[in-house]
Amino acid sequence: LGRGVVALEHIETSTFVVECHGILSQRKHVEDIQNNYLFDFTRNGTCYCIDASQEDGTLGRLVNDDHRNPNCKVRTIIVEGRPHLCITYSYGDSSWPW
Repeated sequence: LGRGVVALEHIETSTFVVECHGILSQRKHVEDIQNNYLFDFTRNGTCYCIDASQEDGTLGRLVNDDHRNPNCKVRTIIVEGRPHLCITYSYGDSSWPW
């Protein structure tokens, strides 16, 4: 199964869990699409990618971004002009803003 992240305590809905760290690039400049630690996202019409393949001791790179049955939501926030990917816990109610 490999490595992953498991919560040992209850996490309230919309709680910040962890940030996904890595090298931020525009997706068109990233060639290795077989990398298991790439996270793609779009911001203001531009496709970006965070390459979290470098082991850095953080947990965000180990979170599984299951697209069919996710139990977390990824939200992009901008800090000093740079996007940051924040992973928040979700119960799946699409009417909530998170």
